[in-house]
Amino acid sequence: MFVRPGFTICFMGTTCNSIHVLVEVGFGADELNDLVRAVGSVSSGAFVSPELNGWVSVYSDNMAIADSTLAAELSVRLKRTVVDAWCFDSDIAGATVLADGAAVAMFSVQSEGMEGNSEYQQLVAAGMDGTPEEFAEMMGIPLEELVEGAEPLPRMFGEHSHFFIGGVPSDWIAALNRGSVEDFLSDDETRSSEVFADMILGGFLELFGISADRSLAAHRWIEDGEVEDHASFIKVP
Repeated sequence: MFVRPGFTICFMGTTCNSIHVLVEVGFGADELNDLVRAVGSVSSGAFVSPELNGWVSVYSDNMAIADSTLAAELSVRLKRTVVDAWCFDSDIAGATVLADGAAVAMFSVQSEGMEGNSEYQQLVAAGMDGTPEEFAEMMGIPLEELVEGAEPLPRMFGEHSHFFIGGVPSDWIAALNRGSVEDFLSDDETRSSEVFADMILGGFLELFGISADRSLAAHRWIEDGEVEDHASFIKVP
């Protein structure tokens, strides 16, 4: 985890985490109720969204940033592929595809200027592993895959985007049976203008059909009614 228990800092950037379950488009009410019961067996008080683009999103109030434990357990219980997504203070973000409890694809984005940021220094003091080398070690992947990727993923959101972006597109495409490598190489001006880690994460996941409105939401925002369609979400008993 990035922040040790009991240590709290309030920042202006986006901090959120969510789980997205790959289902079928037109996922029925009975199937959704079964999914809600499965979520309730591992996380009471969570919110579950309606299906959108073949995805059902889950928001728990006991998920730690960058901790895929709950997502892994859900992938086993539901026998479905899930994506765990998170962002901290709009500076660093990531997502993991999990199947049968195991990570099969990863994505990470980190601002190149974090090490000169005073908020970053406070997090280092709190126990956050924040350099690219430490982040790679924490995620359990080689540094060259984190920073460069095995395919042309870095800088995919614009030549002048100042981020370390890592991941292997073919792993995501194979795991989710969605998207194409060409999607990652688009020179779309909208994506090239994204300047925060949460925006890059949201744009990346949208390539696979996960709405940025859902990937960049959090349990507390739904509970407070700050998510546009929050009334349609199901509160797990």
